[in-house]
Amino acid sequence: MTMTSKIITEFAEYSLKKNEKSELNLDELLEILTEIYNKHIPSTKKEKKDKTVKKEKKLSDYNIFMREELAKLKEKNPSLNARILMSEVAKLWKEKKEEKKE
Repeated sequence: MTMTSKIITEFAEYSLKKNEKSELNLDELLEILTEIYNKHIPSTKKEKKDKTVKKEKKLSDYNIFMREELAKLKEKNPSLNARILMSEVAKLWKEKKEEKKE
């Protein structure tokens, strides 16, 4: 049985029990359906927010290098655009990486 069919079945049963005494208006039906839905699907926005709190990842050597070198290069050449800055720092990283191999 799918989650949807479980919710619909329980809603039908619950609303029939409540309906024995009087007719239910739209607000009451909505309240019942919401209650049943939340029982089966307990995740709320608040819970989702808590789950999405990410742990800080350790920066790679590349990320650290890029951060430091971009700052230095921007300071020396503030008129260069981001594309050129990234290109230059990438060249520096490649050179550094080749030096380590040797």
